[in-house]
Amino acid sequence: MVNDYVALILSKSLRKWAGLGSLLLLPLAGSQAQAPVLTTLSPTRNAVAAPVADPITLTFSQSLAPSSTAAVRVWGNRRQGLRASSRSGSNPLVITPAQQFAPGESVSVSVPATVQSASGVAAVPAVYQFTAAAGAGPAVFVGGPDVPAGPRPQWLTVGDFNDDGNLDTLVPNSTGDPSANYLTLSFGDGRGNFSPGGTIPVAAEVLRTATLDVDNDGDLDLLACCYQSKTVNVYLNNGSGSFTPAGTIAVGEIPTLLSTGDIDADGDLDVLVGCGNGLNVCRNDGTGTFAVSALMPLTSSQVAPLLVDLDSDGDLDLLKANY
Repeated sequence: MVNDYVALILSKSLRKWAGLGSLLLLPLAGSQAQAPVLTTLSPTRNAVAAPVADPITLTFSQSLAPSSTAAVRVWGNRRQGLRASSRSGSNPLVITPAQQFAPGESVSVSVPATVQSASGVAAVPAVYQFTAAAGAGPAVFVGGPDVPAGPRPQWLTVGDFNDDGNLDTLVPNSTGDPSANYLTLSFGDGRGNFSPGGTIPVAAEVLRTATLDVDNDGDLDLLACCYQSKTVNVYLNNGSGSFTPAGTIAVGEIPTLLSTGDIDADGDLDVLVGCGNGLNVCRNDGTGTFAVSALMPLTSSQVAPLLVDLDSDGDLDLLKANY
């Protein structure tokens, strides 16, 4: 009999596989300075309806050096990627994004060790996530205009790729010729209408895509799982919706699953890639260059890895469904 289940892997175990060690910085004994610890969050951790225009307020166990607060990073997965933000105060630290979040947007906040106390002690690294609120609707769907998708669409990703404040679409296509596949980009006008935005050639069949700001330049870049080449291809956005190949991540067979987040709390977004041989932990150096730091072997067939802080300790844990 086959038992389906969801595996929960807390971050200490995830870091073991990734070779990261512990992110917890233990307080120093005696009269030595203590590390700042993030104690209170607004919006709260894993909130599902955070106001789209409210600032982010972070309270620490002690005041921060104002010059170090720029190291706190805020990302969204629908608009701009890394959010340009103003900062005020040293405790609490109030972060006000220049552009409000999109309804339903997933937001990630990272406090790396480069954030310091007023006396120069590195903060305990922390990562947390929340979701921006979507307005109440009638939950009745009616037909709208079709979106150009190309032949044999494999997946659908949305995001504001050309930084005009409207959501666009990106669809991987399969032509039957591995050397002639491509991605179809369509630009939205904010009213449900879409116009052709061009194509992105790929030399393999793409089964999944993910958008995130891999180089922290304030726009949404692209990761594409390429079936035949056993790679994840990286494409950088120039901010106007034009993507340029920027390298590959060599992973295992049948890369079909992607989950992203700052798993090592160093201020950039990393990725987990699910393949036929397991989960590849791929660490980002902040420029969009990834290195596979570990392979978590398969215990059974798995789908949908998800990075989320399950135990509210300030780091990202792993959920993966097995069957």
